[in-house]
Amino acid sequence: MLKKGITMAGLLAVVTVTTASAGTILAPQKGGNGGILPPQEKQFQVVEAQLAIKSPTSYSCPSSAKISGWIMTNKPGAFQYMIAKKAGGVIGPFNAVSKKRPNGLHMATFSRKLQVHKPIEAEYRILVTNKYGQTLSNWAPLNAYCAKF
Repeated sequence: MLKKGITMAGLLAVVTVTTASAGTILAPQKGGNGGILPPQEKQFQVVEAQLAIKSPTSYSCPSSAKISGWIMTNKPGAFQYMIAKKAGGVIGPFNAVSKKRPNGLHMATFSRKLQVHKPIEAEYRILVTNKYGQTLSNWAPLNAYCAKF
């Protein structure tokens, strides 16, 4: 027996819509995960590079200069970098591995001594190129003056 004002057709329509809605929400999908996409793994990327050069402090040659670099990445990983001279020329490639640091950043560092045999005024930078793009550091100057005695 139906209450006054409710028809059998109206009741049937409410039951059909409710059932269809509930079935759509609750019905499991075969082989699916409920329409939720799995997290996408980030592609490895070099995000920043910095270069510093400590020029020789003496005016005698040969002398030593120190070159240091810091290369930041979005996650740990191996990559290659080169050192480019502003006037032309590239040395490398060199292998590097970025690791997670205590501050939470991922970074690879390097430090090398350079032997200076004659006067030089030049600028260098780090160059990292891979299939995802190119990252360049700042230009760092190397100035060495050899006095003649």
